[in-house]
Amino acid sequence: MKFFACVLDTAGRGISDEVRRRVQSMPINRLLPYRWDTFPGAAVLTGWDEFGGEISIERYRDWLIVGLARLDNRPELERKVRADGSWSDDESDLALVVRLIAHAGTAAIPSLLGEFGFIAWHATTRSAIGASDAFDLAPLYYTQHGGLTLVGSRAEPLSMTDRYDIAYLGDMLTVDSATQNRTVYAGVAHASAGSTLTVRDGRVATDLYWSPVHVATAAAEKISEADAIEICRDLLTTSIRLRLDPRGGTWSQLSGGIDSSSVVSVAQWLVEQGKIAQGLDGTLTFVIGSQTGSDERSFSDPIVKRWGIRNEVVVDAPMWYDGTDETVLPLPDQPLLTIIHAPIDCRFRTILREARARVLLTGWGSDQLFTGSMIYLADRLVRGQVSPVFGELAHRAALGRLSFWKLAYEHAVKPFVPASLRRLGQDRFSPIPSWLRTDTLAREDIARKPDYVSDGPIGHKYRHWHASGVVETQRGDETRALAEVVSLRHPFLYRPLVEFALRLPPELCSRPRAHKWVLREAMKGILPDVVRTRVGKGGGGDSFARMFIHQQALLKQLARNPLMAELGLVDARRLEEAVEGASNPLARQESIQADIIKTLAIEAWLQVRSGRWPRGFAMSQAPAVPRQDTYQLTATQRRPV
Repeated sequence: MKFFACVLDTAGRGISDEVRRRVQSMPINRLLPYRWDTFPGAAVLTGWDEFGGEISIERYRDWLIVGLARLDNRPELERKVRADGSWSDDESDLALVVRLIAHAGTAAIPSLLGEFGFIAWHATTRSAIGASDAFDLAPLYYTQHGGLTLVGSRAEPLSMTDRYDIAYLGDMLTVDSATQNRTVYAGVAHASAGSTLTVRDGRVATDLYWSPVHVATAAAEKISEADAIEICRDLLTTSIRLRLDPRGGTWSQLSGGIDSSSVVSVAQWLVEQGKIAQGLDGTLTFVIGSQTGSDERSFSDPIVKRWGIRNEVVVDAPMWYDGTDETVLPLPDQPLLTIIHAPIDCRFRTILREARARVLLTGWGSDQLFTGSMIYLADRLVRGQVSPVFGELAHRAALGRLSFWKLAYEHAVKPFVPASLRRLGQDRFSPIPSWLRTDTLAREDIARKPDYVSDGPIGHKYRHWHASGVVETQRGDETRALAEVVSLRHPFLYRPLVEFALRLPPELCSRPRAHKWVLREAMKGILPDVVRTRVGKGGGGDSFARMFIHQQALLKQLARNPLMAELGLVDARRLEEAVEGASNPLARQESIQADIIKTLAIEAWLQVRSGRWPRGFAMSQAPAVPRQDTYQLTATQRRPV
């Protein structure tokens, strides 16, 4: 882990010792080494552990910059700064960024490609410029307090109050992901993906410099199948090459699906072709439900065999807690729904640390880029292409032995039915789990989950749907628990590759019985055909149903006197009843179980942070924060049930 918190004296009143004590309480409570550096008008706290390394601080003329930066297009950007004759090739990417900002201000930021989150401070004018990369891979948070502006890579050290943001938690419970610019800590904001942050005259402003929605609104490129395949291969191999650490220490996830398997195969193929000297040091695979259809090793093993690469496999790790490992439960900066897989993450963290890994590649983002959807037929129907649309529907119905009328309704008619009309007759907050407090949801004006099909403009349903899927990747938290020990890099979230995918003609992505056709064709000769041509992918099977039986004691403990009841979000009695019912194998309801898991995952994060992890279960040493220093529920947040 490594992080920074920058305190900027934007009002000229000085930085008090009390603010410093508040900010540094997080690393003290986590037992992390930390250091304060003082500059004119600014104080910078950096913290790290033995594996994270320290955050960079760079200076250029009268500018100071702190943060994280790994640039994909460094050679191009270097040419812009060589004019002053003082540039050195061994300077960091962050040093390059501050030079660009000093010369061009916020106008320099849209040209940056890669992973970055930083704040640049100009003490003379008491102004600052910051930015978050296009996919929020290096998060940036900010708040203001007593004439100070605080900016950092974690939200917790910036919080100056002992309150949670109830609306944020409500969004997580009902919408699956919280509003992008909020955090769980009241008053601390999140700089949205692809945005700049400016501080002038004591005021903070943010502005988007890149958005998948803006890219998708452009007309689809006219491109041949052969050119699309060639460009896809070139962009993906370029992205993977840029994300490999040339010093070694790069690992990758390997699930057996086409996405992570493509990443692993391309990395090793580049070595085989002599295009790079260093590929992957190893891969990570986890198996949930060995000896079942969920076991993907019949697909991941051929990848390992083809490339002769090290593969560390975690088989059937328990959910929630581990009764054997002497490890602590991870406590990420924000609540993560993936906390139920904490034992898997703990084992992976141990493997990565022992291997001295620096980088972990993932297959995240491919689904949203290349899967496609048949709703493009609705757009063509609007344009008067009635005969071709119905011909395509008939063709797909025959191939899949499906009902023509059902396909026609789902993909050519339903997209025109406003979500508001489909919800007529339903309560505003229905259907929602029975244990959530609708009065609190109404008071906090919790939004419904958007309908990415119906909400799109007529004639542009597909483009809206496609862009909205990419927006969801910006909120993804599948692997963020591992970001504490390695630099997470997602090759599919390479901006030129994303922009290419968003402009692909929809029929190249949504081919009948050819899932992710462009990617599969691009991987010919690189990815073993047993994976490249596979149909479907294994899931979790009945692992979640088994969890409600084998871990029911823990789940019942989490549901007993929940903190979210004190926050006014949950009816404790109804939650207990729901957990009891879900533990009955004769009354299995997958939709209810999924909502319970979501609720208890958030509750678990709150309990770990408050030092209330249920007694009698392993990982009981998980709370690393002394109780007196955690967020206590204030009187204004206690709600009667």
